Amino acid sequence: MKHKCIIFLFSLGFCSHSFSQTIAGGSNHTLLLCNENIVQAWGFNYHGQLGDGTNSDNYLPVPLSSPTGVIGIEGGSMHSLALKNDGTVWSFGGNNSGQLGIGNTISSNVPVQVNLLTNITSISAGWEHSLALKNDSTVWTWGFNEYGQLGNGDTVNSSLPLQVFGLTTITTIAGGRHHSLAISDDGTIWTWGWNAYGQLGNGTNNDNYNPFQIPGLIGITAVAGGDGHSIALKNDGTVWAWGFNGYGQLGNGTYTPSTIPIPVSGLSGIVAIAAGRLHSMALKNDGTVWAWGSNSYGQIGDSTSSFSTNVPQQVVQLSNINSIAAGGEHSIALMNNGSVWIWGLNGNGQLGNGSNIGSNFPIEINGSCTGKPVGNEIFETIKISIYPNPAEDYLSISSENLIKINNISIYSIDGRKVTNSIDYKLNEMLDLRALNPGTYLLLIETDESSIIRKIIKN
Repeated sequence: MKHKCIIFLFSLGFCSHSFSQTIAGGSNHTLLLCNENIVQAWGFNYHGQLGDGTNSDNYLPVPLSSPTGVIGIEGGSMHSLALKNDGTVWSFGGNNSGQLGIGNTISSNVPVQVNLLTNITSISAGWEHSLALKNDSTVWTWGFNEYGQLGNGDTVNSSLPLQVFGLTTITTIAGGRHHSLAISDDGTIWTWGWNAYGQLGNGTNNDNYNPFQIPGLIGITAVAGGDGHSIALKNDGTVWAWGFNGYGQLGNGTYTPSTIPIPVSGLSGIVAIAAGRLHSMALKNDGTVWAWGSNSYGQIGDSTSSFSTNVPQQVVQLSNINSIAAGGEHSIALMNNGSVWIWGLNGNGQLGNGSNIGSNFPIEINGSCTGKPVGNEIFETIKISIYPNPAEDYLSISSENLIKINNISIYSIDGRKVTNSIDYKLNEMLDLRALNPGTYLLLIETDESSIIRKIIKN
C-alpha cells in the first residue's frame, strides 16, 4: 500500500493513513490533547499514568511533563500512551507486565520512549497491553499476554514491541481489556486474545493467540473493545456488538451474550463509537451522543440512576459533538467549540472538575487547554487560508505560494471519508451544502504534499 505524507492540522506530519485522537479515557483517568500539541491529564495517578512526574491523583487537569509535539493519546488501566509527530511512541505509568515497552518492568511517572518503534501512525491501549500501527500497515504489540492478546502465537508477556502475526494491510487498531482488534483495508475485522464471553466475535469462547477474521462482517470503519465486549461501526452508519452483555452493553434490548456480531437497536447515521468497561457509546451525524450498558455510576449520561440500559439512550444536554471517548466507568465528549464534557464515576477525580463527586449528566471542564497554538507556521512551507471558518454553505481557499491544488477530500473528525475527491481551483467556492453540521477534516492535495485543515460546518 502506498502512503502519502500528510501535514496534520496541528503539527508537522509524517507518512500516515489515520488521524489522531484528541480525547482518551483510561480506566480511572482522562487525557486531552490540546491544539498546542501538549497533553493535559487528570484522575487516578498511583502508577504515574498522568505523566506529570508525581504519583498523586489530580482532580484538575495537569500538563504532561514531556514530550512535546504529541498528536495522539491513549489510556489503559494503569498506563498511558502518546504518539509524537516524528512517529515515535512514548509511554508512562504502571509497567508490571511490560506495557510501557521499554525492555523492563519498571514503572515511570514521566513519559519514556517505547523501544524499537518508528514510523507509527496510530496507537491503542488495552488493560495492560499496548498496540501500535506502522505506516507499512503492520501491527506491533507489547505488555500482558496471558490470553494471547499480543497476537504472536504464545502467552508470554513482552516488554518490547513484537509484530502481530499475519497482519499486513491494517488501517485501524483497538485494544479491549485482554483482547485486541484490527480493521483491514478491505473493511474486515481481525481479533485475538481473551474470548471467555465471545468478545472475539468468531462464534466460540476459545481464546486465540493469533489474529482471526470475524466471518461475515464487512464494510467496517471503526472498532472499540470493552472489558468483555466489542463494538464495530459499519460504513452504512449502523453499529454491531458482540461478547458479554450482562449490563446490556450490546444494546440489542436483551442481557444475553453473543459470540457473533449483532446489530445495536435503533441506531443509524453513526460516525464514531467508543467502549468503556461495561458500557458503549456512539456519536451521530447530527452531533448527538448515545450510550447504553452499565449505568452504575451515571456513565450513560441520561440524568437517571438506573442500574443499566440495554438499548441506546441519548446523552442529555449535548449537541454539536465531534468526538467521544470512554473510560472505565466514565464518558467524555468534545464539542465543536473545543469544550470538553464529561460524566460518570469520579472517585479519583477522573471528571476533572476539582472534586471526587460523580455525575449522571455531562459537566463541562473549564480551562483545560490554554496557550497559543503553535506548529503550522513553523513547519508548513505552503501557507493557506480558509474563509469563512466556521462556514454555512460555502468556503474558499487562498494561498500565498500555492500554485495548484490537485484535489480536495473531506473526512469526518475520526478519519472517515465523507466525500469523493473534488477538483478545486484556488479562490473558488467549495460547496458544503451536502454536509451535516459538525467538524470535518479537509485534505488538500498538491504536487508537493498534502495538508489537513479542520473546518466547521454550521
